[in-house]
Amino acid sequence: MPEAAAGRSPGGPEMTFMGHLRELRRRLWVGLVVVAAAVGAAFALRSHIMRWLLAPFFDAWTKVGGLPGRPALNYANPVDPFFVDMKLAILAGLFAGLPLLIWQLWLFIAPGLYRRERRLVYPFLFFAYLFFVAGASFCYFVVLPVAYEFFFRYALSMGGGVAINPVVMINDYAGLSLKLMAGFGVVFELPVVVVLLTLMGVTGWRQLLRVWRWVVVGAFGVAAILTPTPDIVNQTLMAVPLLVLYFLSILVSFILRPGGAAGERKAAK
Repeated sequence: MPEAAAGRSPGGPEMTFMGHLRELRRRLWVGLVVVAAAVGAAFALRSHIMRWLLAPFFDAWTKVGGLPGRPALNYANPVDPFFVDMKLAILAGLFAGLPLLIWQLWLFIAPGLYRRERRLVYPFLFFAYLFFVAGASFCYFVVLPVAYEFFFRYALSMGGGVAINPVVMINDYAGLSLKLMAGFGVVFELPVVVVLLTLMGVTGWRQLLRVWRWVVVGAFGVAAILTPTPDIVNQTLMAVPLLVLYFLSILVSFILRPGGAAGERKAAK
């Protein structure tokens, strides 16, 4: 009864060790089956996924005048197209099925947590997934078209009296695009990490605001690494969202500060 009064789910902590193992195995199997089904569905839709991934490349090719023929990708090894399709299917399946796998693991862990702890985990998982999607989408819709258009134009401007035509390999294009999208997805997790550190008492809004000058320098450094174009305009386009996320993190940290509105509600409970 004391545990139930404190907010724990009844029945969870009273399970035996072997019962916990059986429950974990069952949850993992359900989650893995869901992920496997998502990978299979993604492989069945591989032509649509590939068309979606190639859209920035085709748009950049058509915008740049002087390139030979129609947009084209190449492969040197006969198995490259198959492995690229498999990689895309696995990543797409993981992206679609991972939330359900995490949900199964959460159903295993949740009975041993207090109600207040469960209320914190729900929004954390939701916003972590949401910000990752936002970062990957920003890269797909903003970074990739600008980057590929820049590289095509740069190659055409090299001159020297020799035609320099692009021979882009499908595995190189897919690898670079997916790495950039994953990188931006991770970078966009900044507000979620700051909120977690604030709730843990590791940092606060004053410490974050105190180092804002260094953060500006770091944001442009990260943008220079993640952005495959060396011009300052595109790097600024990358650095600005990072700075917006940082100052948004400071605002959220200020709201969650001890003695703030959120802290007063927590203390009242």
